[in-house]
Amino acid sequence: MKKTVFYLFLFILSSIAMNAQEKIDINQRPSPLEAKELAFPKHIEQKLENGIKVFVIEDKEQPIVAFSVLIPGGSSVEGDKAGVSDFVAALLSKGAGKRDALAIANALDGVGASISANATADNISIYATALKKHQDLLLELLSDMIINPTFPKDEFEKLKPMFLASIKLDKTKPSTVANNMAKKILYGDDHPYSSMKTEESIKNLTIDDLKEYYNKWFKPNAATIAAIGDVQAIDIIQTLNSSLKVWKEGKTPEIKIPKAEPQPLGVYFVHRPGSVQSLVSFTSIGIPLNHNDYEVLEVAGNIIGSGFAGRLFRTLRETYSYTYSPWGYLTNAKYINRFICGAEVRNSVTDSSVDLMKEQLRLLASVPPTDAELGRIIKFKVGQYYLNFENSNFIANLIQGADFNGKNIELLKDYPKRLQAFSSFDVMNAANKYMNPKNAYLIVVGSPEVLPLVEKYGKVYEYDLDLNPLSGEKAKMEKVSLSAKDLIKKYRNAIGGDKAIESTKSIISEAKVEFEIQGQIFPGTLIQKTKAPNKQFISLDIGVMKQKTWVDGTNAWGEVSGAVSQLEGKELKKALKSATVLSEAKLLDLGYTCEVLGKQGNSILMKAKSEDGLESTYYFNDKTFLIEKIEKLEDGPQGPMPVTETYSDYTKFDKILLPKIIKNESPYFNMSLENSYKLNEDIEDSEFTPDK
Repeated sequence: MKKTVFYLFLFILSSIAMNAQEKIDINQRPSPLEAKELAFPKHIEQKLENGIKVFVIEDKEQPIVAFSVLIPGGSSVEGDKAGVSDFVAALLSKGAGKRDALAIANALDGVGASISANATADNISIYATALKKHQDLLLELLSDMIINPTFPKDEFEKLKPMFLASIKLDKTKPSTVANNMAKKILYGDDHPYSSMKTEESIKNLTIDDLKEYYNKWFKPNAATIAAIGDVQAIDIIQTLNSSLKVWKEGKTPEIKIPKAEPQPLGVYFVHRPGSVQSLVSFTSIGIPLNHNDYEVLEVAGNIIGSGFAGRLFRTLRETYSYTYSPWGYLTNAKYINRFICGAEVRNSVTDSSVDLMKEQLRLLASVPPTDAELGRIIKFKVGQYYLNFENSNFIANLIQGADFNGKNIELLKDYPKRLQAFSSFDVMNAANKYMNPKNAYLIVVGSPEVLPLVEKYGKVYEYDLDLNPLSGEKAKMEKVSLSAKDLIKKYRNAIGGDKAIESTKSIISEAKVEFEIQGQIFPGTLIQKTKAPNKQFISLDIGVMKQKTWVDGTNAWGEVSGAVSQLEGKELKKALKSATVLSEAKLLDLGYTCEVLGKQGNSILMKAKSEDGLESTYYFNDKTFLIEKIEKLEDGPQGPMPVTETYSDYTKFDKILLPKIIKNESPYFNMSLENSYKLNEDIEDSEFTPDK
C-alpha cells in the first residue's frame, strides 16, 4: 500500500513538471506529420516451365497467401453463346478432379480458405486465399479447378434458373438497363462489347458449349498468375511449377475486337411504364485503357461524377434536390471504353435534370476547372492509391492488370506524379475531346408519359426493357390493316363468339401450381372464382405461402399469412377490373385505350393502356387470333417489374375456349398453372367477402 501511494505521488510530481515545461493550447489544430516518400512495393516476374507468367509480391506482415489467375477471353469472345464465360467461371468451383461441389466447399470451409471466379468482357479471373499453413491444400484445389474442371451437369442445371432470374431482375434496375443500352449505342448491336445475356441465350447453352470455351481459352501460356503474401519467390516458383506442370501449353485464338460502330446521335428512350422516376444519363465513346489520354480523362470523369466531390452531386442533389446519388465514371475495358453519367430523378424534373447535366458537361469541356477543384480530386486519388499499398492484393491487381492491358508496369510507380502534373487545361481538353455533350448520347429510362419532355433534345429512338427497338427502322414490326376493335372482335370470335361470351356469367378455375423461386420449386393449388358483375375470389396455397383475395363488386380485400387488409386506390381499381368475367374480351368496355402495333413473327401485337397509366402488350396468334402472351408491369419490391404471362393448350369448356396451361414469369418468381374450368356454376355472393 505504501509503495502504491509513493508511485502515485511520483506520477503527480512528474505531471506537474511536464505541464510547467509546456502548456498545450487545445484550440490549436495539430500540424500534419512530415510527409513520407512511399515507394512502389517490389515484385518479381518469372515464367513457369509451361509458359505461364508469374508475378510474386512478398508481404510478410500476416501469415496469409493468395493467388490471382487471369485468363484472357471473357464475354467478348463468346460469339452467339452469350453467357458461356459466366457459366464457366461459376462452375469451376462446382466440380474439379475427384471432388464434387460439396467436397470442394467442405475442403475450403474446413481451413477457412476461399476461391472465387469472375468473368468480365475481357477475361476470367480466379482468386484464392488461405492461411500460409494451408497453402498446399489451396494450390491443390486451385490447380484442379484450372486444369481438371468437370462441369457437372446437375450443377449446370441448378445455375440456369439463377441466371434467368438475374436477367429478369436486371430489367427492374434502370441503371443496369441504361448501361446495357449505352453498350448497344456506342459499340453497335453486334459488337463483342455489347454482347448481353438473354433468357434465350441462357436456355440454349449446353455443357458442350462450356467445355468448348474452356478448351479454347484455358492455356497457361496465355494466362498470368500472381502469388501474394507470405511467400518467397524461389520457393513459390518451384511450388507452382510442380502444381501446374500438367497444364500444357496450347494455342489460343487471336482476340480481335473490331472498331465501334456507334448508332446515330439522338435520344434513346427505354419504356418503363408506371415508373415514377426517370433515369437520365449521357454517354460518350472513350478510349483503350493503355491510351495516353486515359488517366486525364478518368480525372475529368471524376470531376463530373466522383461522389460528394462531383459536380453532379453539388448541382442535382445539393442545389436542386432532384436526386439522391448521381454518378459518373469511365469504364476500364482493354480495347474500348465509354464515359457515362446519370441520375434517377422525379418524372416532373426529367428535362430540367437533362439540362443541368448537359450544362455541367459543356462547362467542363469549355472552361478549365479551378485549381482547388482539381486539387481535391487529385489529392483524393493519390491518397487512395497510396492507402491501398497496405493491401498486397491491390498491388497484384495493378501489376497483373497492367501486363494484361499492354501497359508498361514501370509506369505504375510514377502514377501519382503523373496525376499531380495534370493541369486544369489538360482536364478541359480531355473533356472537350471525349465528354463533350455535342457528341454524347442521351439515354432515358422511364415512363412513356415523360417522352414528350425529352423530344426537344433530338430524334427519339424507343426501346423496350429487353432493349428491342419499338420505333425506327430497326423495329421488327409489319403493318397490319386491323384496328384494336377489329382485333378484339376476332379474339372474341376465336374463343366462342359474342353470344357465348355474354351468356357466361361465372367461371371457376382450379389449377395445379408449380411455384419457383431462387431455384426451388414449391407445388400448390390456385382456386379462382369469378362472377358477373365484378366479383372474384382467389386462393393461392403453396405451403410456405398462402394468399387470398376477395372482390365483391365494390370493395376488395387481400389476405397474406392470415392478415386481412382492405385494398384501396390503384390496387382496388386493378382488382375490380380483374374481377370481370373474360376480361381480355372486354378491354375496350373496361376503359382501356388500345392500339395495334403491328405484326412480329406469328404474333399481332396490341398495346392496352389502363386509366391509371399502366400498359400491357398482348400477343395474338396471327392465324387463330387467340392470346398467346401478355407482357405487363406490376408493382414490385423495387418499383414496377416486368411480368410475362403465356397461354397455351386452349380447350373448350362449355362454349368457351380457355387456356389450360398458363405460365407467369417475373424477376422474383415463376409460376406454372395447369387449369381446369367450370362455367356458369352457382356461386354464393358470400364467397366474395372475407369471413368476419
